[in-house]
Amino acid sequence: MVRNEIYNFRNKIIVESEDLILPNNRKMFLFKVRFIPITVSILPVFSDAKEVVLLKQYRPAIDKYIIEVPAGTAEKDENPEEVAIRELKEETGLIADNLKLITKAYLSPGYSTEYMYFFVAIDPKQEKQNLDETEIIETFRIKVDKALELINNGNIEDAKTILILLYARNIGII
Repeated sequence: MVRNEIYNFRNKIIVESEDLILPNNRKMFLFKVRFIPITVSILPVFSDAKEVVLLKQYRPAIDKYIIEVPAGTAEKDENPEEVAIRELKEETGLIADNLKLITKAYLSPGYSTEYMYFFVAIDPKQEKQNLDETEIIETFRIKVDKALELINNGNIEDAKTILILLYARNIGII
């Protein structure tokens, strides 16, 4: 029996479930979340001060505030850089004149196709934040070493934020 169910959320996220045959000829039931839009995260870096900008954001799915970097999904036909510039401006009010792609990765390939582009914004300029009405976000600047401490002591629980901070440190950007 082949089961195939599809749930489509605004043509952005599609949840599929089906029976399938693996390359080793074994059968499994697959539950997959397929992301249609591009997703990005951005680490704003202030070079001279050795600081980054992080967010304290309320996440309804887990019913708590967490510390994370600005991030978001594409609208229409935006490319990753356009999404990063727009999301950074909306969530923080920062304008990225010097934006660099540092890596890209699957976030949870065990059940999701979400593929994220990770950017750093070097020495962005401050303008006015423009949050969506459902976003609850406080921004703060923090020394790089203090941000890394937040990872080590468990205060940063967001995987994309941990990844971008550690990767940026590893390649010498922060």
